[in-house]
Amino acid sequence: MKNIIIIGKGNGWREAPKDGETWGVNDLFLKCPLKLTFEMHDLLLISTDASVKRALSKAEEDKVPVMMLDHYDQYPTSVKYPIDEIIGIYKSDYFSNSISYMIAYALYVGATKIDMYGVNMGTQSEYVYEKGSVEFWIGMAMGLGVEVKIHGQDTALLRVSQQAYIIKDHLYGYLKPQQVTKSLITEEDLLGGSSAIKAKVAANK
Repeated sequence: MKNIIIIGKGNGWREAPKDGETWGVNDLFLKCPLKLTFEMHDLLLISTDASVKRALSKAEEDKVPVMMLDHYDQYPTSVKYPIDEIIGIYKSDYFSNSISYMIAYALYVGATKIDMYGVNMGTQSEYVYEKGSVEFWIGMAMGLGVEVKIHGQDTALLRVSQQAYIIKDHLYGYLKPQQVTKSLITEEDLLGGSSAIKAKVAANK
């Protein structure tokens, strides 16, 4: 089994394993050890971010590869992301953030299991525009038979949001709890997000 551990910067990233095939985003490398880090921004944006520049310097010192838009001589461990190959294989270019690129690359290198920590995509922030792409690539992974586990009580991934006529974490119309999502998000994480959710799930066991 090829298990890829994808680590975002949201709440819950500290719970990620310190060993194994750990991949992280941007300057997370300054906070935890990684086998591969992703910096999917252009050089102009990188040049304005001191924290990211420190992370890239540390990656060079530690000889850790950095997945980037291209290989740049100024960043010796940079690796060009195989965007054309991935689009060609999976017939999609729906990428709105780094996590989406990470999931797609995990599929590209033959992952059979993907664990995700600190990837919350809360819809009260800019992530509302990015969440769909991450969920698309999670669906792609599941459709290809890859086991996906989402860790962290704050994640909004694959969870129905509370709206008029809709109960959070329940199927639209049926008023049944989301059992499949419950199996993807560890039960203690799912229940920990809200006492109301906990009561509803307990009542339907």
